[in-house]
Amino acid sequence: MKQTAAPKQRNPRARTMTLGFAVAAAALLAVLTLLLCVIGGVFDFSVKAGVTMPELRGQTESNARQTLEALGLDIKVRVTTVAGEEDAGVVLEQSVAAGEALKKNQTVRLTLSDGSRAKPVTPPPTEPEPETESLRAPDVVGQELETARQYAERMGVYLTDGGSVYSNQPAGVILAQDPKAGTPVMRGSAVRVTVSLGPETPEYVISARCSAGGSVSPAGEKRCQAGDRAEYVLTPEAGYELRILEIDGEEVAPAGRWVFPDIRENHTLYAVFERVPDEPAPTPYVPEVSPSPTPDIPASPSDLRY
Repeated sequence: MKQTAAPKQRNPRARTMTLGFAVAAAALLAVLTLLLCVIGGVFDFSVKAGVTMPELRGQTESNARQTLEALGLDIKVRVTTVAGEEDAGVVLEQSVAAGEALKKNQTVRLTLSDGSRAKPVTPPPTEPEPETESLRAPDVVGQELETARQYAERMGVYLTDGGSVYSNQPAGVILAQDPKAGTPVMRGSAVRVTVSLGPETPEYVISARCSAGGSVSPAGEKRCQAGDRAEYVLTPEAGYELRILEIDGEEVAPAGRWVFPDIRENHTLYAVFERVPDEPAPTPYVPEVSPSPTPDIPASPSDLRY
């Protein structure tokens, strides 16, 4: 019987070396492939991660250049000018669209308007400046209010209420002004005036009272203006009569009516009512009787003397 020869055992060291050569060859191949891609432009390491083209349309050339310089990529700017409706120097178009990635040292072309077709801009209407003319306050003291108001307006100022007081001047006449006449003021400023209410009318009081047994009307205190007239009626109750009437503390003849004409001072009225005394009963008439004369009686003989 033919015997089979045992297989030869491979050297482990040789296997390790073979594997090492294979890994090294693969790494070298990867490096060569990457180099070829870089040379061929497959991978572009000049692109700065996260930097994209900003929107420049509508900006001026100066602002657009500053925006690109702030990106830090040394962007080269080329400018072309065309006829446009925008103002001169405004960016109309850009060669790289907004949002696209930018590379270092990339060239960007900007198309600018020359402003030849720009529409003329009409400036907004300007409001008139406030009056600043200086003038002097007019003299309105002594004038009637409405007349003074019209005069002040013609002079370039207006009057405002500064209060009212009683005075010897007629009502409505201006007594004082602030600022005073001749003081420098600005046109359109205010002048405060104090106006007269006319002479103050004094007020007087009449006090009317009475005792029991009657009434006075009106009773109590009554306020009157100077020159007023006041009338009082005094009425006794049944069985009473007006006995005493005092005016301003002086007794006068009792009367059922009293008038204060043309009042110019305070007055008082006081009435006293007393019961009417009962009339005495009539005394019956008794006729007066004269005594009869006594007759002479002759004396008795015994009384006779000789």
